[in-house]
Amino acid sequence: MTKLLSPLFLFFTILFFGQTQLKVFNKNNKQPIQNAAVYCDDNLLGKTNHEGVLSFKTKCKKVEILASNFEDALADVKKSMDVSMKPLSEKMDNIDRVVITDKSDPRALKILDEVNKRAKENSPKSLDSYNFKSYTKFSIDVDKDSIDTFKNFLATRKDSLSKVDQKDFKQKESEKKDSLTNEDFLSATEQSQMFLWEKATEYKFSQKFGEKTNIIDNRMSGFKNPIYEALAINISNLDRTPRQLRPENRKFFNFYLSDTLQLDGRKTFVIKFKEITDKKKQNPRKFNGKIYIDAENFALKKFESANKKRNEGDIVSVWKPINKKWFLDYEDIKLKMGDQSFNTSKKDSLKPGEKPKYNKKTFGNYLYVKNRFFDFELDEAQKASDFKGYSLEMKSSDGSLLQQYRNRQSYHERKRYLHQNRQFCTKA
Repeated sequence: MTKLLSPLFLFFTILFFGQTQLKVFNKNNKQPIQNAAVYCDDNLLGKTNHEGVLSFKTKCKKVEILASNFEDALADVKKSMDVSMKPLSEKMDNIDRVVITDKSDPRALKILDEVNKRAKENSPKSLDSYNFKSYTKFSIDVDKDSIDTFKNFLATRKDSLSKVDQKDFKQKESEKKDSLTNEDFLSATEQSQMFLWEKATEYKFSQKFGEKTNIIDNRMSGFKNPIYEALAINISNLDRTPRQLRPENRKFFNFYLSDTLQLDGRKTFVIKFKEITDKKKQNPRKFNGKIYIDAENFALKKFESANKKRNEGDIVSVWKPINKKWFLDYEDIKLKMGDQSFNTSKKDSLKPGEKPKYNKKTFGNYLYVKNRFFDFELDEAQKASDFKGYSLEMKSSDGSLLQQYRNRQSYHERKRYLHQNRQFCTKA
């Protein structure tokens, strides 16, 4: 009997110690919170018991904790976790009961209908004419929160490569070339972004003469001459309605009126939306974004969208009223552009005849876009000569005019230009 109980006891010991134990309690009175839902991404791991306790197993590094009448909490996964949750105000409590339903809030849909109805009236293109300028910066880099970790990893790796004894290290010519390329890449990315492109643009509109876009100046790291096909790229909500607001896409999202607040001194409706996916797995409050609507004239004031998966990308666009027309003011966009992986060490456990496998260190690559709009002129007299030629034209491409349009070029960006332009000159 003892022999039978020993392995059974060992099994339950391993099972117990392989789990995470979470305790959730009220931040104000320290009382346990029952039925708090714990999520790994969109997967429900379980709910707390009457003592506010839940044991679970997960590979997630962070979990979300949701409970009725409490603010959502995000916590790092540890063996033992104590998480305090802040109670919601009475106002937010009422909103919460609407939010967790599985269908759109009729009040939110009514507001969105009014937004679409008044779109032309609120659009700058209802004016006789306008001019404005923009400054845009595209950059490809690792996640901003991981830059220091990335730099330290590259510095350590580069130092390790430099110490390898090359005497007894035989390589084929192709392998040597790949090795040199990797070394150049480490040098290029250790202190700078992988890619940087800036451009200043002028936009002109006239009911009589049409539209005209002039590239005032632009500069692309690593390229002596501009790539003309790229100049027309417009990663922006300029003159574009976000797809979530278009009536034909309404069936793909649920919308909820979550708040009414004062934003820039104006009454504003806040509508949350989430993409409709697998209802069995979906986190009921895992919202994909927010829409801010001006309550006076039902114009789109601010749009926020985040990918369902963390660190996959997000968009923020903000509009402002000028003479009762709503112009795009600024945008910040982050989009996932794949990963870069580095072999760190060989795996020990290999079957006979199996090819070597490596442990890897992976960093996500992202496209960052910053759009800033300024120098608005409305209903100014326009000349027909200003609209002649192509609808998109370039005035300059040496980057000399960009300084007056950018707020400040960072050290990180200056290093990118210096390094890649030096590489171009060397190759030329």
